[in-house]
Amino acid sequence: GALLLSARRLVFSASSARCVPQLMEFRTRRIRSAAAVSAYDLLTHVYINHPPRAEGSPRVQPSSVQAGNLLQSLKKARMDYHPDRNMQSGEAWRVICTYISQELNDKIRAQELHNERERGGHESDQPEHAQREHAQRKGEQSERDEQREQERPEREQREPEQREREQIPVILIVCACLLALLALRVIAFAGELVFLLPCTIFMMRAQREQRQWEQQEREQREREQQRE
Repeated sequence: GALLLSARRLVFSASSARCVPQLMEFRTRRIRSAAAVSAYDLLTHVYINHPPRAEGSPRVQPSSVQAGNLLQSLKKARMDYHPDRNMQSGEAWRVICTYISQELNDKIRAQELHNERERGGHESDQPEHAQREHAQRKGEQSERDEQREQERPEREQREPEQREREQIPVILIVCACLLALLALRVIAFAGELVFLLPCTIFMMRAQREQRQWEQQEREQREREQQRE
């Protein structure tokens, strides 16, 4: 029973491994959607759906974020989700943290630019410089998006092969568990035969002796009747 349960768990793990890329794509899409709304939505989404796991986290409470401390909250969140601080929680979590950090960096740059515009700048050419910087950042973001789109077909092409390679050891383990379970059943059946065989022989011998005794009794009664 325990071996069969382990085999079922291994089969479930193999099937779950196929869903990991789709789950990662779904999570990053939701993070991107939250970031497209506002920095507040981004912070609320990541801290509720992806609580930080780094030591000393969390540094931000989304409910306490306001316009006055938004930039500071974004920088603290970047520390919570920095990939180097989240390497001990597995590769999948590190990838999520990397994506969250990219979105936080974009929001930090946008908020810094917004704050500079609010202050009015120190020189007359400040708006033009800010526009150039904003255009540059937007171009960098577009390049990153294009690079992700270009890498996606290659990644999708590599993923089936990688999943097949990962499934081969799992299938072998499952087959080994099933063979071990079958061997245990055979051993149990052989043990039952070893126990039942002497019992069967003893019962057959006892029945034969009983028949002989009954036959002797009949013969003795017949002889006595003949004498009478």
